Amino acid sequence: MPAQSGAKVPTPVPSPRFPKTVPVYFRRAKDRLVHITLSIAHRPDSFREVLNALPGNQVNLLAVNISNGAHEGFAEGHIFAEIDPSLSPKELEEKLRRVPAVRHVRVQPDLEGRLIDDSHPLRVSEAGRVLLFSQASFASALNRMRDAMGPGGSVLLYDFGQHMGEELVAEASRAFGVDFVRANLGYSLRFFSAMGWGQIELVEADVGQGHFRLLVRESFECFRAEGAKVPRAQLIRGMFAGTFAGLVGAPVSCTETKCIAQGDPYCEFEVDRVPSKSADALVLPG
Repeated sequence: MPAQSGAKVPTPVPSPRFPKTVPVYFRRAKDRLVHITLSIAHRPDSFREVLNALPGNQVNLLAVNISNGAHEGFAEGHIFAEIDPSLSPKELEEKLRRVPAVRHVRVQPDLEGRLIDDSHPLRVSEAGRVLLFSQASFASALNRMRDAMGPGGSVLLYDFGQHMGEELVAEASRAFGVDFVRANLGYSLRFFSAMGWGQIELVEADVGQGHFRLLVRESFECFRAEGAKVPRAQLIRGMFAGTFAGLVGAPVSCTETKCIAQGDPYCEFEVDRVPSKSADALVLPG
């Protein structure tokens, strides 16, 4: 989606929902649960060899994750599965150890039908380690900050989000190149969606004038915040301010013109280049 000076971006159709599950725990009432950790050769068909070694009538796959193979020519793999009572975790481990592509394998069994994935550290990209929070608990924490601190809480959330936006655009520029990011803003903004912050849609983009309009559907910040008197997404507003300031190389303002918490179907944000002014004028909501 090009973002040339003066260009209007056609209103996009909302993206289809493809939920993605990050394994944290599993529960089962029957059969055994196992977590298989593997180091396998980073070459064609190595993972096929692993799958072929699993006895198909005794193993039911629940989730699979394979890294990008940047670790000394080996990829790190995680397989979560149910196994038949006739197959012990030790026997399964021995079967996989005999696979030529496998350098290391560990089969960790459950405890009373419960299996917690304790793999550490957690990585979801080349940026390094990440943390996971449930949307409900994180939104509740943000609401408590606003209620306890009033406008001061909004300022802190905006400042926190602005720093995150600056970091995000720096990461995207390192990964894709800043010219690609500027020329393909609609695509590059998928970074936000990829991290679960909502479905981001770029509606207008004028890099030359420093003007942008965005929609956010299913915003994590407005979750369970119905009936708000003022727009609620201060953290996301700050993230957009930090992101677009980095892209245009100048301070920007970001205003939330529609908000899910006020009954709108989506949150809408207007971003504009501004001359230098006091921090209060850029940060305070409303």
